[in-house]
Amino acid sequence: MLSPYLSNHAFLKQYRFDEPWDGPHNRRFHDVAFFGFRCPDDVSPESETSFVAIVGPGTMWSGTHPCTVAEITDGLSNTIMLVEVRDSGIHWLEPRDLTAPEFKARILAKKRRERSRNHDSGRHVLMADASVLWISDDDLLKHLDALISIDAHDSIGDVLEKQK
Repeated sequence: MLSPYLSNHAFLKQYRFDEPWDGPHNRRFHDVAFFGFRCPDDVSPESETSFVAIVGPGTMWSGTHPCTVAEITDGLSNTIMLVEVRDSGIHWLEPRDLTAPEFKARILAKKRRERSRNHDSGRHVLMADASVLWISDDDLLKHLDALISIDAHDSIGDVLEKQK
């Protein structure tokens, strides 16, 4: 749904929104690379997205209803909307994201084999106020639950200030 705002791909005129992303008709677009959904430094297949939402209860993406700005009482600049992930295994057309435990497991796996991020010291995150910040993996692990929460009023200290 974001594609028209990022690029003018001719395939959007042919894409069937009444069919699953991997349905018989839409499957023919799976080889189309869409660079708006991937980090330029990502070495994973070009069909994979580098940016995912962290989904689950209490996040912007709870799955029960669309989150409104008014519901983000922790503050738009304190709430993560999207995170950068290397080797996501998620096709850019696929409607799938990661839960917090899945994302944390990727960071921990990276510490063992250096493969869950595209950069050396952390990753980019898109905040609900549309700002993009660089956050270290250590800070993400320590404060992830507070950063993805929309209304828990968790303390995150100065973790975001040192990222700006």
